[in-house]
Amino acid sequence: MNAPLASIIVAVGLVPVAVLYVHTFWSGFGRRPSHAWTGITAITGDLVLSIGYMLFRTFGGEVGGSTFHPQGAAVLFFAFHGLIAAVVIVLEVWFLVSAVGYFRKGTMPKGHARVSKPLFVLWAITFLSGEGLFLFQYFA
Repeated sequence: MNAPLASIIVAVGLVPVAVLYVHTFWSGFGRRPSHAWTGITAITGDLVLSIGYMLFRTFGGEVGGSTFHPQGAAVLFFAFHGLIAAVVIVLEVWFLVSAVGYFRKGTMPKGHARVSKPLFVLWAITFLSGEGLFLFQYFA
């Protein structure tokens, strides 16, 4: 089955975002200078792709060629996936705001390191479940 172009763009676009996200998470422990820039790039990329796709679908954007219409347990999976994605988006926006504050004031909010771990786990769940669904739906 052929995957719709909008889904391919998001699924493929999130792969380099994932590499940056992992780098950001691990480089934060070592306080490497690249941490801030890879973090900003990863979060911005994730927000643009995720929110863009959500808005596209929410406001009537059809994913051409899609034959996927979840029912039953799949609806619960999408509700779970969507809820976690919404939490990730809120946390990512907080991280971007804190990064701007860091560059302006030179200090990071105290909760930055504490919140980064749950954000990484929630983001990984959302990323892996979305990519898995894409592969299962269009290539299985």
